[in-house]
Amino acid sequence: MTNEDIEKLINLAQDSCDYRIVKRLRSIETYNVDDGSDKRIGLVVDVETTGLDYKSDRIIEIGLVSFEYSPATGKIFRIITRLSQLEDPGCKLSQEIVGLTGITDSMVSGCKIKDDEVNSIANTASLVIAHNAAFDRKFMEKRFPVFIEKPWACSMSQVRWKKEGISSSKLDYISYKFGFFVNEHRAINDAEATLHILGQTLPLSRSRVLSSLLANAYQRTIRLWAINTPFAAKDKLKARSYRWNDGADGQPKAWSCLIFQNDLESEMAFLADEIYQGTKNEVKINEIDALTRFSTRECIAQSCSSSSQPGEEPV
Repeated sequence: MTNEDIEKLINLAQDSCDYRIVKRLRSIETYNVDDGSDKRIGLVVDVETTGLDYKSDRIIEIGLVSFEYSPATGKIFRIITRLSQLEDPGCKLSQEIVGLTGITDSMVSGCKIKDDEVNSIANTASLVIAHNAAFDRKFMEKRFPVFIEKPWACSMSQVRWKKEGISSSKLDYISYKFGFFVNEHRAINDAEATLHILGQTLPLSRSRVLSSLLANAYQRTIRLWAINTPFAAKDKLKARSYRWNDGADGQPKAWSCLIFQNDLESEMAFLADEIYQGTKNEVKINEIDALTRFSTRECIAQSCSSSSQPGEEPV
């Protein structure tokens, strides 16, 4: 059967509305023809590691894809470069990591990521993007300090997937919803998948995914910490996307959430009315921008009562 025959069968199945076809993602060199617009360079990053803790675990693989894009429209143009490299972490890989990534001890043995190549690519980028930047950024900054001064964006948390009718923000699920998949859970494959998602059109708003991400990435947001909340309120906090912090890295041992600045007043009202319900409380906030968001440098800026607005702008 020829490729043409396969394409005819695929089109026939899709037209019937009874089937959904998912294709393997192949490398793409150009997403859109150069239209003469002002361009910047973006960099998609993905890492595979020995574990989840950036303080004790190590990177074992990086995948980088740099590309041209229009900051005005979110249109992606050509791929500039790709980089995929392994690194020996100096310890035996767990079976969980081997099973998840397919990377074995023999594959990383003696390998080292070339810092000069990573730095050269990173230096050209005006924005770094990861699908779960809260994970990737900490590892990348620890291993490659060049990433500390770069603005970051997260295609997982900074695109409003649920409002677009996509119920999960996991990379493989979003990929499936856009009709493609990658074979292995490897850094370069996940970076390519992330970029391909950025080049798609959102199903309800019909805006480009990258355009939506850019609009949210450069907004100043607020990390709000609800201190000493009643234990019985945990389900309400979870339902409102608060996450529990165990006090590591000098942050409060408390529930926290990330909100846009315009939502601060309503969020403070929610805490006062639904969580603290008139009891004494303290809410801490800090403003965050793309240079510090998802990094270890998010710091507590000021405190305020849940019944009042914060005073001067945090520093």
